[in-house]
Amino acid sequence: MAEREYPYSDDAERSVLGAAIQSEDALFSVLEELKYEDFFRAAHAEIFDAIKTIHGGGDRVDVVTISELLKQRNKFGMTGGADYLSGLPYAAPSPSGAKQYARIVKEKAVLRRLIRYGEETAAEAFEDDKPANEVLSKAQRVISDIAKDTTKGNYTRIGDIIERTTKETQEHRESGRELLGITTGFTKLDEKTSGFQKKDLIIVAARPSMGKTALALNFALNAATKENATVMFFSLEMGEMPLGQRLMSIMANIPLKSVKDGAFFDKKTDMESYRDAANAFRDMKIFIDETSGVDAEQMMSKCHRLKAEHGLDLVVIDYLQLMDITGPNRPENRTLEIAYISRRLKQMAKELDCPVIVLSQLTRDIEKRKGSPVLSDLRDSGAIEQDGDLIMFIHNKTKKEQDTDEKEGRYSIEYNPETMRQILILKHRNGETGEVILSWIDRYTKFANLDYGNYDGNVEADYEATPF
Repeated sequence: MAEREYPYSDDAERSVLGAAIQSEDALFSVLEELKYEDFFRAAHAEIFDAIKTIHGGGDRVDVVTISELLKQRNKFGMTGGADYLSGLPYAAPSPSGAKQYARIVKEKAVLRRLIRYGEETAAEAFEDDKPANEVLSKAQRVISDIAKDTTKGNYTRIGDIIERTTKETQEHRESGRELLGITTGFTKLDEKTSGFQKKDLIIVAARPSMGKTALALNFALNAATKENATVMFFSLEMGEMPLGQRLMSIMANIPLKSVKDGAFFDKKTDMESYRDAANAFRDMKIFIDETSGVDAEQMMSKCHRLKAEHGLDLVVIDYLQLMDITGPNRPENRTLEIAYISRRLKQMAKELDCPVIVLSQLTRDIEKRKGSPVLSDLRDSGAIEQDGDLIMFIHNKTKKEQDTDEKEGRYSIEYNPETMRQILILKHRNGETGEVILSWIDRYTKFANLDYGNYDGNVEADYEATPF
């Protein structure tokens, strides 16, 4: 069988270059749409790069200036010389068609990239010296990169943005919904955040045994029950069964110990609550993935598949420090690795168009300091601080903090470390920071709204807060 040629259009490539030489408007269209690698013929790629360089330097683009630069680069002969360059301006039927010619060139380039990466993937698969997940993850990443390169975003006039924003605000107001995003399930927290917003990366951080997983499960359950949301929950630490038991305890208000050992079978009221909760879970769209060692690319692939099949409103990842990067390009230290993962998770939130909640550990510095956490307490914190849109900490106030609050008369409620937890919002890119106190019901591993009484939640707190 004869070897097939890669797709390309010599006419379109020559027309693009000719239009760029003829007209500055055409030149802008071409430079916006194409790059060096999009040209199939090496000569055309070099001519394009020369045009780009001349224009970038503020000089006039014409056959003479292009020829001179190519001579300086020792590329004049390989690009066809004076005769070929002189004919290019006549190759374009019309400079006004530059954008269309450029799109043809781009389309052929995308097809070639798909073919080449397909061949490389097939070769790696035949070699059989790498895990299948690694080969698949790389292929998915490449396809995603090609897709992003193909669908370029355009700039938008501010008037159009304001018009669209006003329309969406009006529709939201007429819908009767109070929140802009998905409910957290907690009244005071919803007031602070307006719910979890699309495209936001939300970090929930705490020291061990403060209730990170419990709060994440509460968020997932509240979204699914109150808004019929579709939730993907990645558990890198706990298995499906323990998570299911926790969710049942929260939903049915049955002690977790009783759910685990089956003692609820002996109590009629608990048995009825268990049955009602089990029936509710049957129709709930919470999906749990307990795969250990899963990386961001695999998560993205699974989320895309779930979104296509069931929709997707919220992603929860438990937890960041258990995520990994596979393959030969793994960063040389953990801080760089976490930075890459953090950026990828932010990209995930934008690409999936939904909030992504990620649990994170804190360093031991907070234990040495014995006070409220600050942003720098985030483990491997630099990139996490930067990428997170909403960062909240679960904290249990020390006796010293409680005494200070009482002495200064800062709260009209008495804090109980056994039945309460502070939720400290230390960074909120699109809203206010502050604190919320939630009830903590240990036997159910459940958070609940606290009866604040006269406490309005607006007290200035003694901790580091970043509004952006």
